[in-house]
Amino acid sequence: MSDLMLSQAQMRRIKPYFPLSRGIPRVDDRKIISGIIFVLRNGLRWRELPDITYCNDAYACADGADALVIVTEWVQFRALDLPRLKLAMKQPVVVDLRNVYRPEEMTQAGFTYESVGRGKRSN
Repeated sequence: MSDLMLSQAQMRRIKPYFPLSRGIPRVDDRKIISGIIFVLRNGLRWRELPDITYCNDAYACADGADALVIVTEWVQFRALDLPRLKLAMKQPVVVDLRNVYRPEEMTQAGFTYESVGRGKRSN
């Protein structure tokens, strides 16, 4: 079995954590899959990882946050209601590691916004 292949038993364990398309996790990032396999192979339980709070959606995750870091390109995070997100946060700071949003859009919505690999904006 390849290092990136999951058994049926492992797939059943992770199924609740991923949005599915025809029963298959829509995960393109090999690092994410590698992390999942690490957790499964080392007998860690998802809900027992220390210092991690699980939330039902992005808005619950952002509730009271000083900053939000986007580390995925999943569709659920591509069309967030920015005014709602800003209201949920303690500080409207977004660090976008996947360049999901346009800097102009985020600045106009009142966020302090940083992204990677785009260079410096001129004013």
